[in-house]
Amino acid sequence: MPPDTLQKLLETGLLGVLLVIALGAIFYLYKEVKTERDARLMDMKEVWQTDIEFRTALKNSVDILIELVKKP
Repeated sequence: MPPDTLQKLLETGLLGVLLVIALGAIFYLYKEVKTERDARLMDMKEVWQTDIEFRTALKNSVDILIELVKKP
């Protein structure tokens, strides 16, 4: 920390120190939330991809059944 910043913190006293701590906590929690959000997005993409594979397999099965029913 530059000496000017330290001097200003000492002049503002306890409220200045609490402000710095609060800003640090906000920054840390923002990073944690961003990490969690990215993990949830990755999970959602994996589930979505699995759902697409399932729907494709189901559609193919239905198409095969329709073809079997249509044959005389």
